[in-house]
Amino acid sequence: MKLLFILILTTGLSACGGNNAPTQSPQDSTATLIPDLHNGAYLFNYHCSGCHGIYAQGKLGPNIQGKSAADIRYALNTVDNMSYLPDFSDQELTDITAYLKTLINQPPAYSALALIATETCTIPKASNL
Repeated sequence: MKLLFILILTTGLSACGGNNAPTQSPQDSTATLIPDLHNGAYLFNYHCSGCHGIYAQGKLGPNIQGKSAADIRYALNTVDNMSYLPDFSDQELTDITAYLKTLINQPPAYSALALIATETCTIPKASNL
């Protein structure tokens, strides 16, 4: 009877998990983050669009449409012109990169003349300018 009690007790304790439960490595922490597109759009427009354009198509800085969080983190750590930017959290980088993915193949920023031409479906003649 004692042996049965010890066997049940030890089996029950090992079934509770102990140190056998799988653990998540720190590298995997961004994989489980849920992106917030609104926050990503806000952060991008506030911190990034001045150099990378409103569609991330490149302006003073390069085209970053669809770039990964690792790409952005690398640039933040190595590009001197980006040293003034804040140290974005993993969640903020997840938000920004999710927003950048929505910008893939977006048109470049248009001039006012191009917007007028697009809205009216006609291209103004040079003599009318």
